Amino acid sequence: MDVSDQAAVDAFAAETWDTFGGVHFLLNNAGTGVGSASCLTDPAAWRRNLDVNLFGCLNVLQAFVPRMVEASERCTVVNTGSKQGITSPPGNLAYNVGKAGVKVITEGLQHELRSTGPKDPITNKPLITAHLFVPGWVNTMLARNYFRDTKGESFDPAVDVPWSTDNPSAGAWMPGEAIDYLFDAIAEERFYVICPDNDVSEATDKKRIAWACGDMLERDVPLSRWDPDYKDAFE
Repeated sequence: MDVSDQAAVDAFAAETWDTFGGVHFLLNNAGTGVGSASCLTDPAAWRRNLDVNLFGCLNVLQAFVPRMVEASERCTVVNTGSKQGITSPPGNLAYNVGKAGVKVITEGLQHELRSTGPKDPITNKPLITAHLFVPGWVNTMLARNYFRDTKGESFDPAVDVPWSTDNPSAGAWMPGEAIDYLFDAIAEERFYVICPDNDVSEATDKKRIAWACGDMLERDVPLSRWDPDYKDAFE
């Protein structure tokens, strides 16, 4: 299913309810790595990236979550973001924009659910919670699909794919490790589920996020982490 197709997503939601009678766990994980490093070029790549990564996320939420709210049962909604949507490293600006949008949408959804969503009659806590799932480096097929789509007929998986589920990197987690981390965080009622990996620790993630916030609050220099003038200060 193409999540950028609102009608297809709506039909899938209706079929899901007809078949199973409801949904109690929604993982909004569809995405594409195809994008552009510049906001001045590649309009088609920009539109495809945002249609999938941003509007695809929105399409799924709008098709599924109102039905979950109407059912008024305990449910969990997880949107998959990215560290690139938080710290915005140069290289794929379109991807950064889409994932930054997913972060903002998920924050707004969590606020809406806790403010106006159905509540547990005993605890008065929200019955439906939203969570932003931010994997670290994970051995998935995303890199393979990215290079397949960008290289076209010249694509050679033996040469072009640096890591995947079938050819894992030691620095990356396997998908099951990321999912275990997600489930533990949901059990702890955490909203921001920012996963480490075998190369990047939780402490390093916190340092990078804090530095990105400091660009606005202290330095007035966007993306200073990648500016040679600030290299020593960051490290």
